[in-house]
Amino acid sequence: MKRRLQTVVLLLWALVLGTAAPGALRAQAVTTSAVGGRVTNAEGQPVASARVTVTNTATGAVSSTGARQDGRYLIPGLQPGTYRIQVSSLGLATQTRSAVTLTLGQTAALDFTLSPEAVALEGITVVGASNGVISTTHTG
Repeated sequence: MKRRLQTVVLLLWALVLGTAAPGALRAQAVTTSAVGGRVTNAEGQPVASARVTVTNTATGAVSSTGARQDGRYLIPGLQPGTYRIQVSSLGLATQTRSAVTLTLGQTAALDFTLSPEAVALEGITVVGASNGVISTTHTG
């Protein structure tokens, strides 16, 4: 009888510790932060081609990603600290946010709206040369 009571008490303690410990372990596993949001143009349409670049201002570490078809982006695995976030896309003005502070376990939600911007393209120069291998007078 005493042995059975000890077994029941031991099982109850295992049950209590088993339900409490996973939450504590999960809390200890969080070691990074993230930045996510949506990139749209002035009309509110998603900008799928947008490039989002995140720079840690203290270390200079750079992470970047492209926005998805719906304009959403996510850059996980960032160390807590202060960041500069830059969003750019061809034909749209680049937008930068400085001094964005990320804390441990935080996912900062930052949406960007890019306005149209004229892009000056350089001219294209085509150079041709005669090829002595090809001859219009020789056949066969």
